[in-house]
Amino acid sequence: MNQRIIITSVLVAVLAAMSTGRSLAAEQDPEAAKKEAEELRKQYGRLTRERYYRNAAAVYNQIQQFAQIEPDKLDPAGRFLRAFYEGDWDAVRQTLDRLPDDFAGEVYNRMLGDLAGRSAPLLTLDDFLGLADACPGELDADRVRKLGLLLRVALPAEQEIWLKQALQQGTRLLGGNGPRRAITGRILMHAGFDDLARTYLPSVGEATQIEDEAVRDEVLKFLASQEELDRFQQDRIARLWVQHAKVLTDPGEDNGKRLQAADQLAELLGKAQAAAFEPWIRELLQRDLPAVLTLAVALGKRAQGRTGDADVAVRTNHLAAQKTLLQSAGEKADLSKAPWDSVAAAMADWWITEAEHTFNNHPGYRTTAGNKPHVVPGELLATAPDGRWAEALPATVRERIAVCQSKAVLVSDQYQDAAKLIVALAGRNPQAGVALAEEYLQAWAYRHNPQVPEPIRRKYNLPAETRIAVTPIMMEKNIAGLAEMMDLFRASGIPPHNAELLVGAFDVCYSKAEVYRRTHIEKVFGPIEAMDDEVFAHMIRLMIQGLSSRWRTMEVQLESGTRRSQQETLDMVRTGYQTAIDMIDQRCAKHPDDWKALTLAGSLLADWGDFEYYQQLAGDASTDRVALFREKNNLAETHFARAAEVYAKQVEKLTARQFSIDIYLAWFHSLLGINSDGRLNLSKPLDRRALNTLRDTIRRLPGPIAQSHINLFAKHVQARMDDTQNPLHEELKYKYLAGSLVITKESPFAFQAGDKVAYYDDLLDETRLTTRVDGPNTIYRDHEFGIVLSVQHTEALGRMADFGKYLVNELPPAGSPARRSIERSLVPTYQMGQLQGRRDELEMNIREALGLFFDVKAIAFSPKDVQPRPTDQPGWEETILAYLHVKAKDASVDKIPRIQMTLEFLDLTGPVKITTESAETLIKVTDRPTEPRPYDRVELTQILDPRGLDTSEEILLDVKATACGLVPELEELLDLDALRQQLPVARIDPHEGTVLRQVNSWGDTVHAVSERQWTVVLDAAEVVTPPRRMEVRLPPPKIEAKVAYQAYVEMDLVDLAEPLATVGKGEATATPAALLVTDDRRLIYSAVAGGGLLVVLVLAAAVYRIRRSRARPLRAADVFHLPSQIDGFVVVQLLRALGSSKLVSMSSDQRSEMQQDIERIQASCFAGNGHEQYPEGELRLVARKWLRLAR
Repeated sequence: MNQRIIITSVLVAVLAAMSTGRSLAAEQDPEAAKKEAEELRKQYGRLTRERYYRNAAAVYNQIQQFAQIEPDKLDPAGRFLRAFYEGDWDAVRQTLDRLPDDFAGEVYNRMLGDLAGRSAPLLTLDDFLGLADACPGELDADRVRKLGLLLRVALPAEQEIWLKQALQQGTRLLGGNGPRRAITGRILMHAGFDDLARTYLPSVGEATQIEDEAVRDEVLKFLASQEELDRFQQDRIARLWVQHAKVLTDPGEDNGKRLQAADQLAELLGKAQAAAFEPWIRELLQRDLPAVLTLAVALGKRAQGRTGDADVAVRTNHLAAQKTLLQSAGEKADLSKAPWDSVAAAMADWWITEAEHTFNNHPGYRTTAGNKPHVVPGELLATAPDGRWAEALPATVRERIAVCQSKAVLVSDQYQDAAKLIVALAGRNPQAGVALAEEYLQAWAYRHNPQVPEPIRRKYNLPAETRIAVTPIMMEKNIAGLAEMMDLFRASGIPPHNAELLVGAFDVCYSKAEVYRRTHIEKVFGPIEAMDDEVFAHMIRLMIQGLSSRWRTMEVQLESGTRRSQQETLDMVRTGYQTAIDMIDQRCAKHPDDWKALTLAGSLLADWGDFEYYQQLAGDASTDRVALFREKNNLAETHFARAAEVYAKQVEKLTARQFSIDIYLAWFHSLLGINSDGRLNLSKPLDRRALNTLRDTIRRLPGPIAQSHINLFAKHVQARMDDTQNPLHEELKYKYLAGSLVITKESPFAFQAGDKVAYYDDLLDETRLTTRVDGPNTIYRDHEFGIVLSVQHTEALGRMADFGKYLVNELPPAGSPARRSIERSLVPTYQMGQLQGRRDELEMNIREALGLFFDVKAIAFSPKDVQPRPTDQPGWEETILAYLHVKAKDASVDKIPRIQMTLEFLDLTGPVKITTESAETLIKVTDRPTEPRPYDRVELTQILDPRGLDTSEEILLDVKATACGLVPELEELLDLDALRQQLPVARIDPHEGTVLRQVNSWGDTVHAVSERQWTVVLDAAEVVTPPRRMEVRLPPPKIEAKVAYQAYVEMDLVDLAEPLATVGKGEATATPAALLVTDDRRLIYSAVAGGGLLVVLVLAAAVYRIRRSRARPLRAADVFHLPSQIDGFVVVQLLRALGSSKLVSMSSDQRSEMQQDIERIQASCFAGNGHEQYPEGELRLVARKWLRLAR
């Protein structure tokens, strides 16, 4: 950000220097001036073609667009447009001043034309004044008219007071004194501010001297119409005033008529501005002070009777009239004494009522659905009690008035001025000062909130989350303004205490894509250790909310134009977590008794651990997700334990009502995988050791206090069970209740949870998840083997549970409780990859359980309609779930670990999912070779493929094997030595390894039907050079098997009657290794006679030996092979190597296709970004496709 500011400053300075230099040169040289003008027209030429629509949608779109472009990357015209849309009118004016006069005028006229056109522009009073002052040259009649129209849009009539103040101070071209007044009056005239226009326009006599005939006629017509109307109104009111005042002051008149006259005079006061009546009121005061008192009483009755009246103008006039009347009366009477004191107090109370009504109904940060008619804030401030009137009021009333004045300013456009009023009031009433400081903070936050207001969103059909872009410069400016305000309130002894309001105001300073910075927090709220407890806690909670949602989302980064990569976003989120933890640790170092802060740290660290394990922003091969998960959770337990220890030291000083189980609940939730933001980690295993530590921690509380906390915990669990609005998640219910019983088992309030868990345990007692090895439990280290996963269950439970549903990814039937639970569930959950259903979940559990000890090659699930098998135990059955193809990672593996499976049931509270777990199965992995794993009914197919012989000098032998059980290695199936005696074996491609086709559980034994394929690559260079033909005998099986032999003849695949095929060209020799002479060489022999034949033969043999001894050029087939271990990262590396290799020739279309494959695989490495993960088989197919092309 600092770099951006420096670059912008340098650019501005350079442009200014260039402008100065060109201007001086232009003054001295007309040619230079002409050249400079042409250069400027070229740089800014497109400004005369741009559209200057400054409606809300255009402003937001342009600001967001410019926020994504570095300042130094914008051309001069782009910088001008940026200044236009961001309201930097000084920059707009400076640019127009530099341009040639006619060109600048053309640009300015186009701006005014578009702004005053059909689309209502988004303009404030400051925008209007800046736009007017940016005018190059004179404000001609057309510009005056359009500026008047724009002023009418920019400023509602009720905010005229702010316009009046701004014009009194004067700007570059408007207001003040001198010739600017006439132009200002004409603009006001077109804007509809007639009264204010008359104060700036010349008199009728002066207007007749205006030289411009059109302007003169326009002004005279306006003044004539206004004067005529005003004169008629004033004459009428004057006659009525004189008539009624005469009756009021006549002592001989009947008292009733005098009161009626006073009431009619009060009515007249509501029909015109108070300034018109002031001379008459003073005249009446000189003649008859009691009559003025009677008029004041009548005015008070009439005015208060109209509170809430839709005719706001009359109410406004009444407020002004009462102030004029009391100010005048104060010159003759003591308003603090009877009877005037009661009148003054009543009128002050009426003003306060109107002020409160305006505060609650004026559009702005306190807008309600009603929004009733109200006096505008500017008029309220002008009619507020002051002078002798205010001095006559009790101190309490004066303070109420001061409060209302501050509130009126807050809802006005000059809300900044409220701070001074609030500080002044705080000196007399600190409590009121604090309340108003919080109101000020709310108003400040409303005006700085980047969220586009709903009315504007509706008007321009913008999305609900539309926000204006918050650039780094804007963010720094917002933080500085908020910090300045907080420093002022703190120095005045009235710091706001509303934590939600304070932290909310801080949040609106930021782009939604930026993590809070500690420097900003301390700048606004002071040192971390000195922050208010509630403010600090709310700040940490808001950081937790941001870290768990918007800050980690790439969509938010993209919408905000940050241009962060996924890795940069990940680094930022990690920095955010660390910042929050550091803040808590720093605070606790100063406040070691703050157990609430330590509890927050524990929850935050647990959240961080889940994020690191499941985050999908960036895949870093050097990062151990499991290690980070454990590290953060261990730190979380440490902080929870510290918090519990601190709380235990304080608990004896607390009353029973002050007892809190927040620390224990937060600890408990973290163990269950319930994040502090409500997100669930349903895969998180329950750490029973940590749960026992939590239980013991509560029990160590002194005396009966421990049981009180256990009872509170049990009551909380009971309330969660009874909560139908926010029920426990079905996958969490059993774990939550069973875990709580570890803590609350002895509490009398835990009986309902105990009954529920006992019911669930009875269900689990009728099921046993089991694992067993297919074959002997002693396994050679290098052997792959099978594991049978099954569930043993009672016959009754088998009929009810339908275990086949866990073997497919089907959703529950429509309308079923389980389906309704899925459809209404809005709880965000962590999960690795995209789980499409129950089978995916079971597979994930299997892979996570075995992954530390075994390479899981494949998993074959039984079909959905799998039938249970009988067992040796009466009344029990076994349902085979899956066959797992694995390989031990090393010889240290001695067991098959526990595998978890989630079972679904239904109770009276709805669906519930209970996790069952298999027992560990002991195995022995040895370094000594053992017998092959059991298999039976082997079928082999051998296909000899010489089609690539001429191009690659290789012959392929494809071998396909199927078996009941795991297919053994190729060397155990075929006699490859017999093949090697014929041609060298260059390499063996194992394809994708063993493929499990199905699980067979209906026979006497349970086994997998598996398949394997190999490609044996034979080096046939000796058959190609020189061209020869030979018979190749396919290798015989080494085991009992059904074998089929096939070969390619030309392009046709044919069956072979025996395992023998002919390859190559030319004539065959007696032995496969014999070398035949080509037909071309026989032409040489026919050309040579007699003894020359021997020479040719010798020469041919020499040439052959030279060719054979010469090193064959390196080919792609020599370098690139299918890896034995396949995953997304390996395939991407292979494809990139192929793409960059000089040994591989590819067209541009092929390279484009390869890049698409790479991107798809990369996107799937960590699924969860909307991409499905590539199965291992598909990865092998992709790799083989590109290897074939390379060869």
